[in-house]
Amino acid sequence: MRRLGFPRVSCVLVVTALLVATTRATAEPTAQERGLADTLFRDAKAMVTAGNVGPACLKFAESQRLDPQVGTLLYLATCHQQEGKTASAWVEFNDAAHAAHAAGQADRETMARSRAVALEPKLSHLTVRIAKAVDAQAVKVDGLPLNTSAWGASFPVDPGKHVVEASAPARTSWRKDMVLDAGSQTVIDIPELAPADPGPKPAIVVLPSPAPEQPVAPQDDGGRRTFGFVALGIGGAGLVTGSIFGVLALDAKNQAAKLGDGGGCVGNRCTQAVLDKEGNARTMGWVSTAGFGLGVVGAGVGAWLLLTSGGKEPAKAARSGVSFAPVVNAHDVGMTAVGSF
Repeated sequence: MRRLGFPRVSCVLVVTALLVATTRATAEPTAQERGLADTLFRDAKAMVTAGNVGPACLKFAESQRLDPQVGTLLYLATCHQQEGKTASAWVEFNDAAHAAHAAGQADRETMARSRAVALEPKLSHLTVRIAKAVDAQAVKVDGLPLNTSAWGASFPVDPGKHVVEASAPARTSWRKDMVLDAGSQTVIDIPELAPADPGPKPAIVVLPSPAPEQPVAPQDDGGRRTFGFVALGIGGAGLVTGSIFGVLALDAKNQAAKLGDGGGCVGNRCTQAVLDKEGNARTMGWVSTAGFGLGVVGAGVGAWLLLTSGGKEPAKAARSGVSFAPVVNAHDVGMTAVGSF
């Protein structure tokens, strides 16, 4: 049956495996977990025999996590002792002694306690003292939180590299890297954490006050108003001409259609009278189009000249939001004002 014996290993081993903490399971392991734990246990024993202590310790630790057993814990403690992790081995031997006592295994309890006692003079101890604690200060050893009750107390640690850190809100963090020798007694004093640098203050930009608005004297418009009225007159005349010739063109087209329907056109051939009427309709249409174009341009230019002139009246119209637009319909031809007064 596995884990009943405890072999003696008489070789010197040097390894660099990570520390693996062991905890008891709160629930019974499944059959799969027990099978895997047994496989890991056998592999770890073979590795120890071959001198691969570091990987063996990791397998023992995982086997113990899956299926906690007194024998596995004793193997793990011995493995860590050979690895040089005296504090880990000391804790595990003591745990094994308690577990063996609870299981009624007196021989294993006696062996575990004697191994723990033999390790005590070789333990490295670390003491972390706080010069002045600040609000919400936290202390970590190797990344694990150190409870406030342990501040100032000496506790065993494995020899080797360790990191002590301290931090607090709105404070500058503190860190200490160290290497502890076997059997050493080390005291670390953490100073009061200084306030953190708030960083540069934002620059204050002062904008100059705007200069008071100066009244602008009326300026001579250079005849813009006069040209504006002239352009409006030309535009109005163009719109009237376009309207008149548009009506005449429409009338000539209607007359040509009547002559054609009255026998003036047979198929695609029409009499000269029909062709003349159609020619007149086209000519008058061109004149109408040109008149409307001239009217729109003239009205637009005239309105622009009046609105942008420097006189008092155009300025008043501009301030009131008034603009001008041509009006052409069946009843009227001219200009209309658009906007608010």
